[in-house]
Amino acid sequence: MFLGLGGNLGDVLDTFRWSLHELTEAGAELVGVSSAYKTVALMPPGSTEVCPPYWNVVCEIRTTLAPVELLAVVKTIENAAGRVRGPRWAPRPLDIDLLAYGSLIVALPALRIPHPEILRRSFVLKPWAEIAPEFVIASCGIAVTWALEALPDAAAGIIERRAGWFPPDVIGKSQLG
Repeated sequence: MFLGLGGNLGDVLDTFRWSLHELTEAGAELVGVSSAYKTVALMPPGSTEVCPPYWNVVCEIRTTLAPVELLAVVKTIENAAGRVRGPRWAPRPLDIDLLAYGSLIVALPALRIPHPEILRRSFVLKPWAEIAPEFVIASCGIAVTWALEALPDAAAGIIERRAGWFPPDVIGKSQLG
């Protein structure tokens, strides 16, 4: 299972650390966590609004939660971090996307797995390729690395990369096991 974390309000990397701790409290085991990537905020076409840059990471977890149950957990974590639902492009302290759940394909009104936008987003594919380059995305049958290489500019929008932002001793542990 792969999750994408993003945010651009407050101390985002601290919010990420807290949210990953909360995931382990909910029984998830962290398998891997990418470097953090600071990226230009996506804005709707034609927008003149200036939005602060985002930090983005991808993590791999193991969980016994079904996709819909995991979605409920991540929405609770987002809300506890101060996320207020608003316009699609609005700044936020935390956004957690379910990117992939093994080879499962889910098409529900409130949940689509694999995430429908991943093949166009270098800020997702770049950190994902760091921790699972050969993972095959179920919706298209190609590896993450290939998807990244297929982008016109794999570094588009990336401002900074920060390795070592997450304590490695937490990876491989969960509160339940």
